[in-house]
Amino acid sequence: TVSVLYCEMLNLAAVHESAPSVVRGVACSFGTGSCAGEIALAYGSGTLAVLRSVANPTNIIKSFGHSHKVTAVRLSPCGRLCASADEAGNLRVWNTDPSSTASAKEFQPLSAPIRDVSWSHDSERIVVAGEGRSTRAVVINAQMGTTMGELAGITGDITSCDFRKDRPFRIAAGSSDSMVGFYEGPPFKFMNSVKNEHKAKVNCVRYSPDSSVVASVSGASSILLQDGKTGEVVRKIETTHTGTIYALAWSTDGTYLATASADKTVRCWATADGSCKFSATMGNTVRDMQLGVACVPSGWVAINLAGDLTFIDVDGGATRTVRGFDKSVKALRADADGTLVAANFEGRVLAFPSTGDAIPYTGKEPSFVEGGASCGTGMMLWTGERAVFAAAATKTLEQSLETKALLGAALGDDAFVAAAGTSLVVFRNGKEVAKASLPKRASAIAAAATSVAVATDSGVCLFTVAGDSIAATVTIDAQPAHRSDISAIAISADGSRIATGDTTQIIAVWNAATGEAVHTELGFHRSRINCLSFAPASTNLLASGGNDNAIIVWNLEGKTHHKVANAHNGPVTALVFMPDGTLASGGHDGCVKRWNIGA
Repeated sequence: TVSVLYCEMLNLAAVHESAPSVVRGVACSFGTGSCAGEIALAYGSGTLAVLRSVANPTNIIKSFGHSHKVTAVRLSPCGRLCASADEAGNLRVWNTDPSSTASAKEFQPLSAPIRDVSWSHDSERIVVAGEGRSTRAVVINAQMGTTMGELAGITGDITSCDFRKDRPFRIAAGSSDSMVGFYEGPPFKFMNSVKNEHKAKVNCVRYSPDSSVVASVSGASSILLQDGKTGEVVRKIETTHTGTIYALAWSTDGTYLATASADKTVRCWATADGSCKFSATMGNTVRDMQLGVACVPSGWVAINLAGDLTFIDVDGGATRTVRGFDKSVKALRADADGTLVAANFEGRVLAFPSTGDAIPYTGKEPSFVEGGASCGTGMMLWTGERAVFAAAATKTLEQSLETKALLGAALGDDAFVAAAGTSLVVFRNGKEVAKASLPKRASAIAAAATSVAVATDSGVCLFTVAGDSIAATVTIDAQPAHRSDISAIAISADGSRIATGDTTQIIAVWNAATGEAVHTELGFHRSRINCLSFAPASTNLLASGGNDNAIIVWNLEGKTHHKVANAHNGPVTALVFMPDGTLASGGHDGCVKRWNIGA
């Protein structure tokens, strides 16, 4: 048994941050503002509210967690506070200072998903808008949470809202029934509405910087401009968009409006005469639909259906695209040059160089990915339909093995072994060459050189692959160590050691030649073990990740363990050691992280 000696050994070296969470057909409510001495992007990613540097997008200024998926994030005008809302109707107001440990103020202004929030110019009031049976939008005091008025008079869900940036106070709100309502206060009450100018759901409403005009967009192709005080219609800008306009943003001087559309373009319009300054086509795939846009000092930043952040200059040229995941990371691969390749649940594959932005793999993506198996030339992705190979040299996705397996492992550069039902199948050069039977359905699989280890409930079956044949060697009864089903397995590079983790918290290590236990009751996780990985050329250094959000590195010979309790904002789902000895991890939060291992 490994002793209870605890020593912090993992140091975070780099974070490939998670991307904004997006939903097809729904505008992405995010914004920009000043905080901690720089301009930041504010967006939701899973259950996190994220503040990300505009000047250096690899730098996360601060993030704050919710219990539910975050749906809207807005910085206060003063820059010291941030309001983040979630799909359960909760609102949290928190300090943006990275060094602050002050707890957030928590309110629940709505009982259904919040779709947008906005601050008053004095940073004292917040309007919260969203869905609900009766109350769909309210104004609250930012410090106390007390209600300062309800936005009534609109029958549909309120999809977007914005505070006027000067006195007299006004609020504009757009709804799913094509209306734009105006409210005055405090206390805030219905003033008037425009019912027939938009022909589809209003997606975004925003005041100009000087508050003289409010602009709104919808499923139609026009931009509606209204007087910022009275709500009277000023005019329309007829755009050339061929799809739904999901978002708009004003330039800092109010002379231009940028729009983001499902037609995969971001376009910029002169507010004086409605002329188009530029039309930037962002791609030609479904993922290239544009769901959000905001103004930044260098021009604009747009969010697409993949959650990619594309920075656009004032002339419409894309200068940088920052990519990441907003869904669980399912597989990791370490390349010799330090590049880390990751695949997420949705089937997206990204290569993260040691420096620079992520590079997407091209080709037809699978509908989902359950796991991956890395070899010298790439990574096989197991989908339950047909395995897909992510080729490292070309960064392309290729249809590969005819198997419905959800579990598999690599045997060198040209062979893979897959577990489907109670069968274990060996593929070489894309063709099935051998098959073996399993006593029960596999729950985890690992391979190294010619050795294959398959976990079935609380047992482990070992096989040897020689050429185009496979033979059973040892069967391990793991029940003395595991009192629940095995959920993760790893095999050392030389094939001599096998590590198993179960659905409670226990990890055990076994002698592959004899099936005897070497270490048992490695139980310092708090819940299910999701992933295990031996260090290269080592039977001593083992890493584990679990549903408790923790990563533990075990020194098996020294009988010590080294733990990071909150390595991810959610379960740790994938681990791999890099060639230089550092450790990489992926999580349910969509983040990919690199860790230095100290002595």
